[in-house]
Amino acid sequence: MQVTSLTKREREVAAYVAEGLTNRDIAERLVISDRTVESHVEHIRNKLGVRSRAQVATWTVTVGEVTAAPLSRGSENRVVTCLFADIVPSAAMSTRLGAERTKTMIDRALQDLSAIATAEGAVVEKSTGGSYFAMFGAPVTHADDPTRALRTAEGATRWAAEHPDTAVRIGIETGEVLVDLDAIATTGDGMAFGSCINLAGRLRNGARPGEVLVGPVCREATSATAEFVARGEREVDGIGTISIAALVRAETGLVARPSFVGRRRELDLLRGALERAASREAVFVLLIAPPGQGKTRTAEEFIASIDGDTHVLRARCRPGAELGAQTPSHQLLSCDIGPLTVEAIQARVAEMIADAGERADTVAALAHSAGVVIDPRLMSLSPTERLEALSGAWRR
Repeated sequence: MQVTSLTKREREVAAYVAEGLTNRDIAERLVISDRTVESHVEHIRNKLGVRSRAQVATWTVTVGEVTAAPLSRGSENRVVTCLFADIVPSAAMSTRLGAERTKTMIDRALQDLSAIATAEGAVVEKSTGGSYFAMFGAPVTHADDPTRALRTAEGATRWAAEHPDTAVRIGIETGEVLVDLDAIATTGDGMAFGSCINLAGRLRNGARPGEVLVGPVCREATSATAEFVARGEREVDGIGTISIAALVRAETGLVARPSFVGRRRELDLLRGALERAASREAVFVLLIAPPGQGKTRTAEEFIASIDGDTHVLRARCRPGAELGAQTPSHQLLSCDIGPLTVEAIQARVAEMIADAGERADTVAALAHSAGVVIDPRLMSLSPTERLEALSGAWRR
């Protein structure tokens, strides 16, 4: 399937689908009706030979390289948190593998580390030589963007600890930058300009392998939730003298929170559902309430009460304007397995299912539903049969 077989309008719609926009969002962007968007999406599915929006997004990102021609969004000033990181291969690995294979290993590392950043809502700009830049706060701003950057850095250092031939060094700072929203929506190159980007890069250059250096603004923004160790003051050309700290923990859990009062009935219902699940009965629980009524806090309190006794997998459904192609099912598997490949899914399923035929069916369904591969056999089923096969695999 070639991109040219899609019309110009279909390429625009496919790119917006890959961004995670709903049909209504796409209709508003392109100033067309919801029904017209629905028709375009159906034509795209038929031409690509896929049946879900997630598969359209996966094909767009990994194969099609579809580029939309969106309306110009321009530039605007935003407060963002910038993360610069270097992948540092060990001298022994470079000598053992040689230049070409070392580059392949670094490229794979960039993919893994970029996935950690995008899972926290960042947009990532990769560069040559094993470096990458992640920005938190544009195009979608979150109140905890500095904490998200610290969690990303912590995840990167954990990844490096699991790959002893590779280390990372990271610099992070928060500040106001000029954000090019058009660049974010297209190539991702040159997507922001500002002094905090320069400072984050300088901090990265001054960090030791395995170290995360944090600038004063980001440190102050996360002082109630993170733990740091002071690294003194340094003179930075063009910026002046700044106070630098090294990250110890992204979240200490010591921040003061109001006492959790009430919701006893809801917590009892959640515990009852967990008991049913422990007897190998799949249970779906949905917390519904108006905004600000404590849904997230109730879920957090329930998870905290079972921490250590239960294996918890986390995923989030992205808001329509937030970039990223990872579906919740992809996130759930990644949370359990790590970077997703068919081989990784096979190894995990082999731990739980002994029957070879059932194991093969489960692997195929999980990989298909997570967008890792498109399974021809599943695509040949009717929508009802396919849904039954996918649901059965997840229940196992």
